[in-house]
Amino acid sequence: MISQYLKSKRASTLATTIIVISVISILGVAILSLAVMNYKARVFDKQQKANFYLAESGTEETYAKLIDIMNAAIDLGNQCIQDFSSDSFSDTYREYFDEEQYELYKYGFTAFLEGEKSKVLKGESSSYIDENLAVKDQAVQELFDSMFKAVYKGYANENIPGALDISTYESIPDLNRFELVSSLKPFVLSEAEVSDTYDIDITSITYNQDKDTEDLSKYKSKEINMKLQLKVPSYGDNYSSVRKTASINENPLWSKALTADKAIIVRGNAADVSINGDVYAYGLKPEGYEAGKNPLNYSGIILDSEGMVSDKSRLVINGNAVTDSYIMPTSSNSLINIKGSVFCNSLAIPETVSSAVIEITGNGGVYASDDIELNGTRSEINIEGSFYGFEDGETGHDKSSSIVINSSDIDLAEGSKLKITGEVFLAGTVYINTDSPVPEEKGYQTGDSVAVRKSGNPDNPDLSNYMSYSEDYALRDEEGKMEEEDKKFLKESIEFINYPPLYLAYNFFQLADQQGESFFKAKTRSRYAYLFYKYKDEPSITNPDFKLNLDQNGNIDIDYSKVIYSLGNIVSKGTMYQQRLISDPLYDNYRYNYKNKYNFYVNKLATVYKHAANAGYDDAKLGIEDYVSFTDYDNLDQTAQKYKELVFVHDDAKPLLIRGRMGDIPAALTGVAGTDYYIKDLGIDNELKGIVVTKGDVYVTGEVNYYGTIITTGSIYILDGNKKTFNNSYSVQQYLWNKIYNTNISTTETLYNLFKNSSLYPDMSGEVTVSSTADTISTYKKYDDILTIVEWKKVK
Repeated sequence: MISQYLKSKRASTLATTIIVISVISILGVAILSLAVMNYKARVFDKQQKANFYLAESGTEETYAKLIDIMNAAIDLGNQCIQDFSSDSFSDTYREYFDEEQYELYKYGFTAFLEGEKSKVLKGESSSYIDENLAVKDQAVQELFDSMFKAVYKGYANENIPGALDISTYESIPDLNRFELVSSLKPFVLSEAEVSDTYDIDITSITYNQDKDTEDLSKYKSKEINMKLQLKVPSYGDNYSSVRKTASINENPLWSKALTADKAIIVRGNAADVSINGDVYAYGLKPEGYEAGKNPLNYSGIILDSEGMVSDKSRLVINGNAVTDSYIMPTSSNSLINIKGSVFCNSLAIPETVSSAVIEITGNGGVYASDDIELNGTRSEINIEGSFYGFEDGETGHDKSSSIVINSSDIDLAEGSKLKITGEVFLAGTVYINTDSPVPEEKGYQTGDSVAVRKSGNPDNPDLSNYMSYSEDYALRDEEGKMEEEDKKFLKESIEFINYPPLYLAYNFFQLADQQGESFFKAKTRSRYAYLFYKYKDEPSITNPDFKLNLDQNGNIDIDYSKVIYSLGNIVSKGTMYQQRLISDPLYDNYRYNYKNKYNFYVNKLATVYKHAANAGYDDAKLGIEDYVSFTDYDNLDQTAQKYKELVFVHDDAKPLLIRGRMGDIPAALTGVAGTDYYIKDLGIDNELKGIVVTKGDVYVTGEVNYYGTIITTGSIYILDGNKKTFNNSYSVQQYLWNKIYNTNISTTETLYNLFKNSSLYPDMSGEVTVSSTADTISTYKKYDDILTIVEWKKVK
């Protein structure tokens, strides 16, 4: 019995063991399953978070790209206004403007304001010029604002769709498929509807499947939607989070590309020079009558090849050109192209030159205190804009604004040419240089404001149209064709005086009360010359031995209908037009306006056009030293930044040589001890940023691409045939501004202190980089003021 009982106990233990093992197994499987499930949940959660962040990164990257487009749109709009206000034409903005805006932009700011002033002077109203001929700043600001906004909107409309293209985003291979869906409502630019908001609706989606899966709708993982609105800023607003807005009195020097108190000479065979910015060279004028007879005695802005026949040398100025002397090519086969306003004593092509061209293509107009002189052969002067010669000759031949054509081939089909497309104002007349021993008789004032020297008489090729003032060909009235009031111009009513080599009409007896002032002599002689032309062409009295040369091939092209005023006669397209006079008050207003603007640019070194409208600027000359406090500082160490930057300020007259790739030491410095001139050698490089302020001459040789400004009380010589570019555009001025505002010259001075701030110039607000943590950030606008997140939500 006992043994049987024990056997039954053993069976019970086995069952218990099996049960316990089963329970433990079940628990182990459960725990393992739970662990696996927990692991899967963590993996899923990690993937979901990754998908969420990937989806969110799509919206963030989109926002960043929109910020870049917004900044680029603002920069382009600012550059457009900069170009417009400096009369620099570019087709960059064509696609963003409507026809009216484009025509205005192409016309140029200077010409536009001149047109508005002409309205006022004619008694019409103008939205931009008041009755005192002052610019209405608010109206101009609104004009700038409308053009800025057109460029801003056009650029945004053009570039935002591409920024939302998924192909522009970098792929992340460790994660699943990513997609960006956008809905856009661009700026409306039509005349019927104008909107100042660009609405952007973007949805960023990630999927839990490989990107090759065809049907992804059921695998959508995370979906984030963001709605943004891009607004249009106003012109002049600054948007930044790392820069501060500073207000600095504008100094006219550092916003020019090149400034010289003497001359700017471009010299070298096949010279190729482009200047993107304004150019100023006061120039030197010779003293005495004999010295002033030859334009080659003058200096201003000159393209020269040292007596060689140039191989198509060119000087292109994408900005305003200002000098109180000549703008002139002195070598053959050369081109000067200026795409801005021009202020000069004279535009000239001398008689020693052939195949030279001066083109003014900026629509800004040419303002001259003396003449246009076209004397070379196969040469051209083309002005796509207006010519305003404002001196009337009362003080002599060098202050009598006219157009002088001495080219021997002006009457040939392939000969020299002159063309002016815009308005013409000629306050003076041409002078004949005589051989009279009496000093006051060396210059005889004619009655022609546009005069042709070349004779139409093949038997007397050295004679000229000025023979119309000679006794030999005086007026006759054989047919009684003259008006009674014009009979006072007949030969018996005129006193002729010998001004070698001609006897020239001097005194008109019946007009004696008007003598004594050259102004009245010019008007009288002008009428006399016109009547001579008119009646000499009558068949019954035409003298077959003499014929005025009136450019039968149309090489002289001046639209007489656009002539505002001319003291004397005008020759154009085979016709002599008589003087065009206006009332004295209107004449005085025109002349004062042109002369005042000239003085402002030439004598005050002005830069911004709108200031020239202010009245009251006198003739007193301000020079570079009136705007600069000279000191001594330079970073000529050639190891610094691998030649990339130059800050050079010197109070001595030692020359500076900037030598680029393939550049030589110029002849003027050959043999000069190296310690007697400074040198910035660019080595194999050609690009340089810099600020040069010196009293010495500056030489530039080799291939150079310069960003900044060069200022000297001497001359600037740009030498040899290597390509050179000088840049002072809007972006360069920002660089200069920061450099001037922040760069230490010593422990106590900055470049900002170097440039004197004149009350003649207003504050010029703009952004400068904060150079010290102590600087407080003043007024600025944030990005989210114009790029607003209207809504952000997680859809899934």
